[in-house]
Amino acid sequence: MKWPNLETNIKQIENDATAIVKAWVNRELVSEKFALNSIGRAFFARHFGIRVVRHLIRVIKGEIAPGQCPVVTVMLLFFKEKRIPLCDIFVICSGLRAQLVEVLIDHGLFSKDSYREIAYLFDKNFEGVIREFFEISGYSVAQKVQLEAPSAPVQKSVHFQEEPKITAAAFLENNDINRDDIEELSDLVEDVETVLFKHEQLTQEDFGKIRALFEKYAHILSEFYEFKDLGYSLTVLAGVLSSYRYDTIAPEDYKKIRTFFESIISDLNSWRKNIFVDADAIDIHYLDESLLSSIAMFEVLLTSDENGDEGDLELF
Repeated sequence: MKWPNLETNIKQIENDATAIVKAWVNRELVSEKFALNSIGRAFFARHFGIRVVRHLIRVIKGEIAPGQCPVVTVMLLFFKEKRIPLCDIFVICSGLRAQLVEVLIDHGLFSKDSYREIAYLFDKNFEGVIREFFEISGYSVAQKVQLEAPSAPVQKSVHFQEEPKITAAAFLENNDINRDDIEELSDLVEDVETVLFKHEQLTQEDFGKIRALFEKYAHILSEFYEFKDLGYSLTVLAGVLSSYRYDTIAPEDYKKIRTFFESIISDLNSWRKNIFVDADAIDIHYLDESLLSSIAMFEVLLTSDENGDEGDLELF
């Protein structure tokens, strides 16, 4: 679907982007949900809100399709870690929809056609939000989740369950491991290191190679049920890497980005050795949450200068 009415008014939306975010997080119901879940409004606005609005602007312009937003993925991972219920996520997301309508009304640009476009755009996006939220939270979308009956337990099935601790020794004893796969994990880390230090400043091609290598690493991990979370986190990382223009990254941030990659490959290398070589890890899941947290912070770094310096945003 196209958005001719919204596209006609896109300049006004772009000009009001910061004001939209500020008003969004200060809406009464949205603000209540932030307070209830101990989320700072300024934190959300700066790290998620402004990026979601900029993503929305790109969708309206036709630059990207609805739903292709790694910022939303990381935001949902953040919500999951904060244990935000889906009903509160709905209120927070709906606040942006209501705020966009109000902006168009305030400028005399609102019409039945623009409302239809907004309704379709947000309904379509929230459909994706629900699907991804269930996947991230460990529920199958096909399950009939009885939100109004919390006493009825729902079986978790996909990502980020609370796994029982399994030692590396016990895991190896109970599983047939293809040693070629483990060697390939080592080779992939070495390949990332080679790309990382090939040039003084990483190029667009370098980022593409690193993304592809992490995708391969994730694919191997996906063969092991026990390492699905780790593989999923690397898939999220690959998605983040594929969604940004690297010519917009400030030169001074390249050193931070290189340091991030060095940290990731060091963690993955140590994890591989602790699980499959030395077999001395007391919990094979020890890297799951810290890797996810690192990727979330990397996404914030990668977009900190996208479409302007957020340090100048007067959100509050």
